[in-house]
Amino acid sequence: MLNEGIATPEVYGILTSIEDVNDFNWSQLEKDFVIKPTNGHAGKGVIAFKNKKRDYWLDVINKRWSEEDIKLHCFDILEGLYSSHGASPKVIIEERIIPHPILMKYSYKGTPDLRVVVFNSVPVMAYVRLPTEESEGRANQSQGALGVGVDIGTGLTTFAAAHKTQLIRYLPGTKTELRDIQIPFWKKTLLTAVKAANAAKLVYGGIDLFLHEEKGPMVVELNYRPGLSIQVANQAGLRKRLEKVADINVISPEHGVRIAPVSYTHLRAHETVLDLVC
Repeated sequence: MLNEGIATPEVYGILTSIEDVNDFNWSQLEKDFVIKPTNGHAGKGVIAFKNKKRDYWLDVINKRWSEEDIKLHCFDILEGLYSSHGASPKVIIEERIIPHPILMKYSYKGTPDLRVVVFNSVPVMAYVRLPTEESEGRANQSQGALGVGVDIGTGLTTFAAAHKTQLIRYLPGTKTELRDIQIPFWKKTLLTAVKAANAAKLVYGGIDLFLHEEKGPMVVELNYRPGLSIQVANQAGLRKRLEKVADINVISPEHGVRIAPVSYTHLRAHETVLDLVC
């Protein structure tokens, strides 16, 4: 996606066989890297590492991993232990993005991410996923991360949900409100999401991004069948939003981002969870 002007984490290696795993120079990985399957599901198999000691690595929840432990995990990925669909799984080793300071204070150890649902080159819904102790630092709701809706027009957070369906107001265990957090680089984030969807020829899809303090939004994953729990975190359904923009002739990503808040302004007062796509 670099050719499209879309920032992505640096990839250190793609391993397709046991030989690749054994031959990879693991000692070169000093800090801030992630190991994940190419076609994983619900965050399974993703391990984020923060630094290396003399003969072991520490992941983001301070668990120790020897080189042998890491190799065994890679073997499990190649065997398809964490994959649910698609061709033979591969191991991706890539740069770990350090969380933006604004989002870091709402996250437990791991890196929060943003998902923007794009349809017909228009961003239609978004939320931020915040890692928790329950999710062991992973930004995945299936494992216990929080989902916090984001208003498309302003980039301010709205509603929040734990365990996908339980509405909450505060960060668990605190009196820190989850509403009205200003997401950094908001317009650039929406534009990046639309460009990524177009580059991948996704008419409809969920674009996952990390926010780097200096580099801004970076695309980490494209989902052609994104989960629907984003609707709960926004307390709004996707159906009417999709219908509203289905027939618009969107001439550019910039155009899609400009018309998004205008398209939904009249819906906000009438949107209900009855409009959920199931």
